[in-house]
Amino acid sequence: MRVREISANTWYAHEGDLLYVKIKINNDGRKLLSSRRDLVNLKNLESSDDYDILQITSYGIEGIQAWLMGFGDKVEVLKPQSLREEMLVTAKNMYDFY
Repeated sequence: MRVREISANTWYAHEGDLLYVKIKINNDGRKLLSSRRDLVNLKNLESSDDYDILQITSYGIEGIQAWLMGFGDKVEVLKPQSLREEMLVTAKNMYDFY
């Protein structure tokens, strides 16, 4: 594997197994996405007037989770379930701060 291929699926230098992450991103999220990192590992699975369903590949959960949290309520993780659960735990912990 070439370095570019590996780094394209590595989020903030985190490691782990290769995951296929499926997200639903709304129109406001689309605008943010266009200003974010070069997503060579992004595949558009479905589009509508209100949202896109995207697949992103990632090595491990931690880095992609941190990146997705930056979208706030503009993105919903659909798969994998383990990442959905981690996002929920993090959101609840953040809620407890306030």
